[in-house]
Amino acid sequence: MGILKKQNTSADQLVITHLSSIWAMHHHEEVIEEEQDITSILIQYRSPVSTILFPKMINEQTNLQAASPAIESARLFSLVGIGFDVLHYFAILIILIAAISVFVTLFSSLKERKYDLAVLRILGASKQQLFMMMLIEGIILTFFGALLGLAAGHILVDVLGSLDGESQVLFSGYLFLKDEFYVLFTGIALGGIAAIIPAMQVYRYDIAKILNN
Repeated sequence: MGILKKQNTSADQLVITHLSSIWAMHHHEEVIEEEQDITSILIQYRSPVSTILFPKMINEQTNLQAASPAIESARLFSLVGIGFDVLHYFAILIILIAAISVFVTLFSSLKERKYDLAVLRILGASKQQLFMMMLIEGIILTFFGALLGLAAGHILVDVLGSLDGESQVLFSGYLFLKDEFYVLFTGIALGGIAAIIPAMQVYRYDIAKILNN
């Protein structure tokens, strides 16, 4: 007997025991030593081909029923796939809205800082330097926004997991995926793209006209 290492999955809710103890539990104090019926069995295949052929052979040639976890999981995801597609497109929509928000923010702040940018030009800053300054500002803004968003998401998942402790589906905010790095890279890319148009406006500014106004 022992306690397995925590995996932060539904497997943590399992109690793994010998088959004889299940029979003993159902018969209480009377333990029957004769051969018992086995109602289910878990099989691990040696060959990937058996994953397809063996369940088909069992279902067609015997009165037993075989279920492949991979096939059944694929069937389940096909049933709920519409919901995942909706969430996928909704996430894309949120990303586009975030990019537009960054663009509007930078464009508005650029109008308010015309005089400051003109003074920087007089002090010796080139158009290229001002362009890079606006570009880096957009990248930093979206990078930290994506970083805070990921942190908030993990905190929310961890809170939900602690509130629903009896659920068979475990939620842990301490589980990090490699795909989350793509969120940060996407944030940097969107920040750079959204900042290009405001940064290009720097080239069109008439410094003398701005300072006179």
